[in-house]
Amino acid sequence: VEQKEEKIEPPKTEEEKLAEEQAASYCSVLGDGLCGVEIQEEVKDINDTLEEKLTEKMD
Repeated sequence: VEQKEEKIEPPKTEEEKLAEEQAASYCSVLGDGLCGVEIQEEVKDINDTLEEKLTEKMD
């Protein structure tokens, strides 16, 4: 019987917390593959809306 090792993560430093927050905010702006699907969907909707507005202006 294999025992799964529980990883005990050390507490995050301020820098790590900041980096994660920044990654999350970039993520929501760029909608890249690192993000959750929900965020990607939101970004996609925003982009579609922007594209529609641009297309309307061009006509």
